[in-house]
Amino acid sequence: LGHVVENAWLGQALLHALRAENRVELLNPARVVDAKPGREGVTLSLDGDGPAALTTALLVVADGADSGLRQRLGVAATEKPYRQHALICNVATAEPHAGCA
Repeated sequence: LGHVVENAWLGQALLHALRAENRVELLNPARVVDAKPGREGVTLSLDGDGPAALTTALLVVADGADSGLRQRLGVAATEKPYRQHALICNVATAEPHAGCA
């Protein structure tokens, strides 16, 4: 079983949780233009309002399946076909549903 969650709602919930985390620094707006792995971690070259570069011990690349940054870093991705389909729609009923699907 799965869940359908609106993308905008999920994005706001994740952003709220990120801002509440004191061990994470959010740089926005910022765009990573280059990343170079090294002995001290990964050095990022940035384009935005914040610093021009920073080094981090942990880099999470979460910009989608076709991540250009992941590809530039040489990190492989594995795809697995599940051979499944889903039909998702919004339904409105004429009568109250009383909590039953």
